[in-house]
Amino acid sequence: MDQIFRGTVGQVAGGHINNYGPITWDQLPTEELYRQRQRYRSLLWAARRRMLFNLPNLISAVTMLGALVYALYSLTQLMSGQLDADTKGAPIWAIISYAIFGIGLPVHFSIKARDREAAIISDCRAHLRAIDIALNRR
Repeated sequence: MDQIFRGTVGQVAGGHINNYGPITWDQLPTEELYRQRQRYRSLLWAARRRMLFNLPNLISAVTMLGALVYALYSLTQLMSGQLDADTKGAPIWAIISYAIFGIGLPVHFSIKARDREAAIISDCRAHLRAIDIALNRR
């Protein structure tokens, strides 16, 4: 196919230009496919670890543990008869701040972290599926 240039043509690139398209998994050697599969597996497990073990989940676990301890303490007080109508529980401001800072914000940031890692996980799964298909064809 002939190209028509209207004007001066200078150097476009520092090397050869090829338009072969992207390299598919079928074109790579088997050893490289195994290396890439191991790389994507490690990326997948790293993303899963980051999704599970992060600061918002740690804060949620600590505050839930605190709520469980408080509930067990209140239950033992009630069972022993020491918790009656005159005894006051936690103040309302403590319960509201616990609901906001102990549950609401960590859950919000945990959902954001989960969505961010979910994109990485789905990408790694797609690559692993394509690599497995290429390996099964051999």
